[in-house]
Amino acid sequence: MRQFLLSLVVVVVSLSMPSTNSHAESSATPTPQYPARPSALKGSALKFESTALRLSIEGTILPVVAGGAIFALSEANKSHDQSEGRYVIAVGMAAAGLVFGPALGERYVGRHGGLWFRMGVGAIGAVLGNSFYQKSRDSHDDFGPAVAGVAAGAAAATILIISDIHDISNVKLHTRE
Repeated sequence: MRQFLLSLVVVVVSLSMPSTNSHAESSATPTPQYPARPSALKGSALKFESTALRLSIEGTILPVVAGGAIFALSEANKSHDQSEGRYVIAVGMAAAGLVFGPALGERYVGRHGGLWFRMGVGAIGAVLGNSFYQKSRDSHDDFGPAVAGVAAGAAAATILIISDIHDISNVKLHTRE
């Protein structure tokens, strides 16, 4: 499991590194690369709209997909005793992508976007979901707490997704400011 997480981090870091144009390196006069809008200056560095957008999208989607894959693999191998821990890891990875993913592009342009809002919603959703989950484990006959826990988690995830869409769609605008 640690090797999988380590390889996932390596993939995310390698994807966020700027790619080099091998043709430009081999020519005598390399073609300079400019941002989509030259007015995208923040301090002394150029900020590229496409880089900010890519960081936001990849930072959100990759952990969510990885968490979904872990969840699906845990569901397929239900006979193992450690499947509950895998569910926690899967949901945690997906939630981390939803909370922190859009902030990667926002931090690239020097802003935090809705990070504090998403952190608050994520914390409230985690606390409510966990408390209802614990109550449902204590009373095996009553499914009410389990349903309430799933509803709290789904409500938090919905709010996080709406906030993610808002921040990802505005990251290019923030690059121009």
